[in-house]
Amino acid sequence: LHTLPWELLQEDGVLLTAGPDTPFSRYLPVALPWGSLVEERPIRVLAVISNPTDLEIYNLASVDVAAERTALAETFQDAGDAIRVDFLDPPVTLERFEETLRQQGGYHILHYIGHGAFGARKGLAVLYLQGEDGSTQIVPDDALIGMLARLPVRPRLVFLAACQSATRATGDAFRGLGPKLVAAGAPAVVAMQDSVSLPTARQVGTVFYRRLLESGAVDCALNA
Repeated sequence: LHTLPWELLQEDGVLLTAGPDTPFSRYLPVALPWGSLVEERPIRVLAVISNPTDLEIYNLASVDVAAERTALAETFQDAGDAIRVDFLDPPVTLERFEETLRQQGGYHILHYIGHGAFGARKGLAVLYLQGEDGSTQIVPDDALIGMLARLPVRPRLVFLAACQSATRATGDAFRGLGPKLVAAGAPAVVAMQDSVSLPTARQVGTVFYRRLLESGAVDCALNA
């Protein structure tokens, strides 16, 4: 069933996953406790925006960091003191990524904006982070999973606004960055099955978080 493109199924031209009666989630059987409500306040959000200085080498568009920061800040401003958003300053290296996630007693939500890719032949997903000089550092999914596994407190929700961050190898529900994050202990992951433009991902994130603040349910928020 995991090989079927459920997110794209339509009836009379209407996406089933976008209908209010059919909120959609993919569930993976992992030997970990189910996620529970986040009752602690403020809810701590770490926003990571990766914009390497040499993306043109990879034929990738640069990320409008200022626009992304503004959009996220405006999205959460109505929540007042209930949510605190921290932005990881560049360069977005894997080491600084991990160091920041360890601070403040951990973060409830990790929101990543940047480029990603998935190689079907090897079943390998990557994110385009940065080296210390700001240039591209292509980080494989196993390195990201290892970083997450080392954290004493792991994010309860990971949102990956990155291309192919949920793509899986055919027949293997646990291949791909999104599924691996679930297997490593992230109770909820929002990621992209295919390519997505940065403006579209920004719009999705804006609506998603506003609805999440209303319902508290990840699948219902993404459905909206």
